[in-house]
Amino acid sequence: MTITPEQCRMARAGLHISQADLAHRANVAPATIAEFEKGRRTPYDRTVRDIQRVLEEAGATFVDGGVTLTAEQEK
Repeated sequence: MTITPEQCRMARAGLHISQADLAHRANVAPATIAEFEKGRRTPYDRTVRDIQRVLEEAGATFVDGGVTLTAEQEK
């Protein structure tokens, strides 16, 4: 499953990760995150996978149309 821009925003907000921090962790430009979340740009599949991996490692689980967070991350 490939994450959507909305799921990326939701996960990032729930995990308290800034766009800049996510970009750094995923090794992409901050503009890539911003444009993806706004729906203005669709990054390469590999880039989306890298973004998704970082968010999952931080505690996000992507489900159909949404995101769940581990209890530890929801504090």
